[in-house]
Amino acid sequence: MQRRHSILLAIALVSLLSCRAVAIRLEQLTASPAAPAGPVWCSEPSWSPDSHRIAFTRAYYAEDHQGFRAEITVLSLADRSLTAISLPSHVPSEAMVNQVTWAPDATRLAFSVQPGAAIYDLATQELVLFAQDHEDDLAPAWSPDGKTIAFQSRKRGIMDIWLFDPDTSSFDNILGRNASEGFPAWAPDGSALAICSDIGGSYDIWIVPMGKGYPRQLTTHPMGDSQPSWSPDGRFIVFVSDRGGSSDLWAIPAAGGDATRLTWDAGEEVHPDWSPDGRSIVFTSNRSGGLELWQLTDLPPADLLERRFEAHVRRQH
Repeated sequence: MQRRHSILLAIALVSLLSCRAVAIRLEQLTASPAAPAGPVWCSEPSWSPDSHRIAFTRAYYAEDHQGFRAEITVLSLADRSLTAISLPSHVPSEAMVNQVTWAPDATRLAFSVQPGAAIYDLATQELVLFAQDHEDDLAPAWSPDGKTIAFQSRKRGIMDIWLFDPDTSSFDNILGRNASEGFPAWAPDGSALAICSDIGGSYDIWIVPMGKGYPRQLTTHPMGDSQPSWSPDGRFIVFVSDRGGSSDLWAIPAAGGDATRLTWDAGEEVHPDWSPDGRSIVFTSNRSGGLELWQLTDLPPADLLERRFEAHVRRQH
């Protein structure tokens, strides 16, 4: 794919303690031509474990205008080529596949196939449904050791977090609270999940330990916070919030502290995913008109993120 946008978003990150400045690069990764029946949307990106590929949802209308189509596509960052994942013939063409996540060994993908969720083997092209009793089995997230998939479901009548063991085909409802909870994201060491929950009245980010301990509320802003993703060192979480007046990306120390705004566009920035090498955050944005994939690169070093600083957009094209 031709790279149509290579944009330098010069953001001066001025530390209140050290007065240092860092530039963050903002780059558009996809620029989809319209399909015969209308526009194409690219969304819900997920980094491969080696940080060389990004799997995402590509959606468009069928040529006969009789239905909506969605497919899992893989973007190679080396040459910007796109490869669509060919699902088995028994999966209907109108099946809404989305919200993909990579297995840690990169041999399998998990994603939502409504109604339900599935595991797809990239080598054998075998697809196995592991949740198929409800249309709201969504947002699967593979644990770092590859033994568990966390996902959100209304199996209990309310949206909350479940764990699935692919080896035993067993399920576990880890919280069981009377609150709406979703978008699970594993800590890099597998010790906890970051989720969003409205148990406090508005959606906030919570940390749920996988062993002993109680859930810990990380954000407390009255505006909604959701869609968390951990930095690979486990020290920070990027999330989506409209606390700044539009849907933007923010970052916060996983141990707690002040949140830092990372994007400033009037459009919508959603579905962030922090790259395994720690250098980039890929996300979905409509800042160019339609939904496309973008990435923030050359992220500020951790010692800057640990301090309180202000971010000012100096130039944006």
